[in-house]
Amino acid sequence: MQIRRHHDLNELDSDAWDQLAAASAPSTVFQTHPWHLAWWTAFGEHHELLLLSVREGGRLVGIAPLCLAHGRAVRFLGHGSSDYADILVAPGRDDVREALWRGALEAARGWRRLELRCMLQGSPSLRALRRCAVRGLMDPPTACPTLRVTRPDEFQRAGRRHRVRRSTRWFRRRDGFQVTHHRSPAAVLPLLDDFFAQHCRRWQGTPTPSMFHQPAQRRFYEAAAVHLGQAGALRFTRMSIADRPTAHHFGCVHAGTFSYYKPTFDVDYAARSPGVALLGELLELAQDERLQEFDFSLGDEPYKRLYANDARESVNATFYASSLERGLAAAARAAKELARPILTRLQKRSASA
Repeated sequence: MQIRRHHDLNELDSDAWDQLAAASAPSTVFQTHPWHLAWWTAFGEHHELLLLSVREGGRLVGIAPLCLAHGRAVRFLGHGSSDYADILVAPGRDDVREALWRGALEAARGWRRLELRCMLQGSPSLRALRRCAVRGLMDPPTACPTLRVTRPDEFQRAGRRHRVRRSTRWFRRRDGFQVTHHRSPAAVLPLLDDFFAQHCRRWQGTPTPSMFHQPAQRRFYEAAAVHLGQAGALRFTRMSIADRPTAHHFGCVHAGTFSYYKPTFDVDYAARSPGVALLGELLELAQDERLQEFDFSLGDEPYKRLYANDARESVNATFYASSLERGLAAAARAAKELARPILTRLQKRSASA
């Protein structure tokens, strides 16, 4: 077993990377080489690459796609952007998984925290890290609803739900209505400025302003359009009336799964539920492509449950090099939980005053 650290993502063959990603768990677009390359293009300047590989008999059997952030925090590449994350390991090779984590901790000299986000509940990596004698804290799991095919017309049936059908019908009856699905970088890149602007307007004045006010986020989506498009994974959808965009969606298709990733819509049409109409168009696309799953991914918003028939669970875990720092973090969490009911009562009193 040979462990090597790399200082450039392109030191690893992209085809070998993606073959390993396909055999690993989870196996989603967020584990592929193009996704990681796009993220590193946008955010790499503020991180130190911590990329390790394991080969056995010349065959690639493990990859740890990690980086070091400010404050000596070890994170997955894709942090803040990937809906699912983990290291990539050939099936049944827990020894490789443990070797990668030990190698990463040794290479990240002076690390303080492992900030591991969006791992599937029960990931073998969590057990491997405990065997490496590091201890951490887990956040409560977050559901990731999904719609799996159980019959040939699964997506078509979901798109026939009354609310979807009503909204879709209204938009399709407008003069000049058009919906287009794009896969190539050449087609998508000129449309991204409208997508960014629409998302900014959609979330203006809310507690969660659009991420696209940040230039790095725009660079990430531009890079993702290029690298995912070249890999055949990009699906960018634009709804418009008389060439005025009413809704957009930036998504992916990988290994028979549609990833519902970043939707937005024109708030001037909010009363007509353009987001619901957009979802109907995406379900129809998934049906036409004969996909096996429509993954609503991270976040358990109520509307997703109207269409999903299954769910994964995602967890965030933080491991600490210092037992003192871990203890302080645990105490802060406990205090926050104790204060939660008091804050809730105060907010209710304030609202009724």
